[in-house]
Amino acid sequence: MPLHPAHRGVVPISRRTLLAGAPAVVLGAGALTAAAAATVATVATAQPASAEPYPRRTVGPKTSWISGVTSSAPQAFATWRRSPVAILGMFGDKSLAAQWEQYQIAHGTMNCDVDLAVGGPIGSTWAQAAAGSQVALWRGIAAVLRSNWHYRTVYLRYAHEANGTWMPWSVAPSQVPAFKTTFRLFATTMRKELPGRDLKIVFAPNFGTWRYTPSAMWPGSDVVDVVGVSMYEWNKYDTAAKWRKFLGSSIGPNYWLSFARSKGRPMALGEWGGRSPYFLRSMNSWMRANAGRGAGKFLYDVYLNTDEFVLSGSAATAYRSLTWGR
Repeated sequence: MPLHPAHRGVVPISRRTLLAGAPAVVLGAGALTAAAAATVATVATAQPASAEPYPRRTVGPKTSWISGVTSSAPQAFATWRRSPVAILGMFGDKSLAAQWEQYQIAHGTMNCDVDLAVGGPIGSTWAQAAAGSQVALWRGIAAVLRSNWHYRTVYLRYAHEANGTWMPWSVAPSQVPAFKTTFRLFATTMRKELPGRDLKIVFAPNFGTWRYTPSAMWPGSDVVDVVGVSMYEWNKYDTAAKWRKFLGSSIGPNYWLSFARSKGRPMALGEWGGRSPYFLRSMNSWMRANAGRGAGKFLYDVYLNTDEFVLSGSAATAYRSLTWGR
């Protein structure tokens, strides 16, 4: 998640917990029903890995998409919103130790889809990574995945938001060639290490901070399965006019859907958040109108319910009134 300009350089406590890979739950408890809130403390470990309380829904053109949340209590969130959590957002990226450990993958109990942010080079330059300095780490991550694979599909977001300036693995314009080489090496390594698994590689930029065009950073359609963007309502799009302006802008979802279509890939929101009821309702309608699995279709969303984007008040009411992913 990109930090607000006023907060760049300071990682909020709840965000720090998520990035470290330790389990965390921020569900906007004030917005939960009493019954759902009571389950938060126990629901994450109560469900055995073999159980699947929410069956996969068919995703077809303009009918449905895969919807989920980043939370250590996803079933409680599903109960609250009254829509299944079919994909779980995970982070194992903040430090080199967290990248090796992949705590959330190793300790997860659900067998839904997973969007996993594994981070980028920490302690290595992009040039060193392009030369292979990260391969041993990637094989270690693959080993954790292989040993704990009770998930359906795992979407790997490598070096997410690298186009920004706030990540340890941020890519300066001069580093773009090395980034592309590294990304290709990452994809080929993970596919080789995890044959036969339903593994998808995600190109995961931030939606609105570019020092170069998205195409300049594109590593190749042969090594990318999904364009998975981080998108947040930092500025409120709480009227029809503001929403239309956002929708048609270079940071809006239509822009990224078109970009994905041009690369022959579906689009997803690997993390996103809203602050106004109008934005949340508009995003839901947009997802529904563009849902599908093919190129230029909307595949999945993962709501990051933390920090400034915890669902509460009228935003929580609006979100809960909607149906997500079906």
